[in-house]
Amino acid sequence: MEPRYFAGEIVYIHPTRTIHKGAHIVLQVRDQGGELHAYIKRYVSGSNEHVVVAQYNPASELRFERGAVEAMHLIVKSGIR
Repeated sequence: MEPRYFAGEIVYIHPTRTIHKGAHIVLQVRDQGGELHAYIKRYVSGSNEHVVVAQYNPASELRFERGAVEAMHLIVKSGIR
């Protein structure tokens, strides 16, 4: 998620705060093999079928099937360790 967040940077999430368009989130997605992956992305939109997020580098939008999304958490703070 550079240039917003950098490798090794600590992010703090809030497990229940509402996620809004443009918010930075931690997104947990399960792949077809059942493995769980975590991403830091900017929330674009969501529906019953998909969650759409954006990344900065390279600039693009990603779409995940709603059923594969295990969790989404709002990032409320970050810092360097």
